[in-house]
Amino acid sequence: MIIVLEGVDGVGKTTQSKLLAERLKAKLWKFPNTNGGSPTGKLIYEHLRREWWVGAKLESAQLALDEALVFQALQLANRMEVANQLLDDASRGHVVIDRYWPSGFAYGMAEGLDGEYLIRLHRWLPQPDLFILLDGEPGLLRERRPERGDRYEADPPYLERVSRFYRQLWHQMGGPKWQMVDAAQSCEAVTASIYGVVAVARSEFGLGKD
Repeated sequence: MIIVLEGVDGVGKTTQSKLLAERLKAKLWKFPNTNGGSPTGKLIYEHLRREWWVGAKLESAQLALDEALVFQALQLANRMEVANQLLDDASRGHVVIDRYWPSGFAYGMAEGLDGEYLIRLHRWLPQPDLFILLDGEPGLLRERRPERGDRYEADPPYLERVSRFYRQLWHQMGGPKWQMVDAAQSCEAVTASIYGVVAVARSEFGLGKD
């Protein structure tokens, strides 16, 4: 069983992914992936720290769109380069993923890319059995870690758009494999809600075994 946890920066994905992986005795993956000194992972984090741009530091709207496309391609390569390893892990037990292709959709849409294009772009990746969106208002989430400030976290209006596009994707995809959890709850309550969603998926939809 492959489970992905998604949501805007600061929503608690990393903490909750670790807790869920421990509970399920699952293999934990985090994207962007930097395992094994991945060159694509290194480039992604350098971009988030504003250490490189496409062209001349976004001097035009077209350049901004070009940069968004290049960054999407880089992130897709980062996910695809470990696709076989991820499938191998899933064949031997549960897998929990901290951020995956829905991030590409939500952040790509916020940068002006076409949503249907972004969905098609990721269809060749291994697909999770369960998508869980940790849904919360970015303003509240910023209060939890005000010290953070990569290129996304330093732009509150941008994160508001990302949050809206996450919800759009979840409503668009629909079905039992696309679930939301209120991230504004306490950490303990969020953990309980996530495991409740997972338990229902495993029992009612036959997604995975102990």
